[in-house]
Amino acid sequence: MASTPTFQSLTRPLLVAGGERVPAALVCGAGLLTGMVGYFSFDLTRPLRPAPLIIWGCTAFLMTAGLGVLRKMAKRDPLMFGVVQRYYAFRKFYSARTPVGKGRR
Repeated sequence: MASTPTFQSLTRPLLVAGGERVPAALVCGAGLLTGMVGYFSFDLTRPLRPAPLIIWGCTAFLMTAGLGVLRKMAKRDPLMFGVVQRYYAFRKFYSARTPVGKGRR
């Protein structure tokens, strides 16, 4: 019986920027949003005002540290975000009996 090859491109999870798609989109979206706030709060009459510089620093930190954390998380488990979502979807306790009014008909 001949074996069929399994290609890595079919089994490897899809990662964006080294992390999962949903958290990477959230981090990049938050970075772009803070970058836009910093850009539109910039005033040419007072270019060295500290507010936009602080916002741009937060943007740079968010993008580098956030994506770095996502990459480390994806190296540990490429599907960790989905696993955590399913974990929080479960209840802590499931009773052995069906609640009144929700039984079989």
